[in-house]
Amino acid sequence: MRLWDVTSQQPLGIALPDAGGAVLSLAFGADGRTLHAAGARVPVQTYDIDPARAVTEVCRRAGGTLSPAEWRTYLPGIPYRKVC
Repeated sequence: MRLWDVTSQQPLGIALPDAGGAVLSLAFGADGRTLHAAGARVPVQTYDIDPARAVTEVCRRAGGTLSPAEWRTYLPGIPYRKVC
């Protein structure tokens, strides 16, 4: 599963594990920070999609913010900013 920003028609960069084959049902939690998915052979799976938590996790995995040079390499054309 991949989440998309409908307005910009761009992926949000969140690839979620599948729910055991074809996803037959999706629902956002009332809190707006969870996504529930179910497949034919798998019970409902719940995913945390809170943007603030995602930023924290990405920064942790990356070991901190990107340097300006790394930013130019991975995000060409996007103005530099500290994100972590």
